[in-house]
Amino acid sequence: MSGLWLDRLGRAGNRLPDPAMLFLAGTLVVMLLSHLAVTLD
Repeated sequence: MSGLWLDRLGRAGNRLPDPAMLFLAGTLVVMLLSHLAVTLD
């Protein structure tokens, strides 16, 4: 039973983009939210 769960987790992890791209996307989201917070203040 645990093997099935680990297989699913492994497949989900393989579908994720490169960690550098995830970091870049997260940085851009934070920058956008920060800009919105400043302009709406």
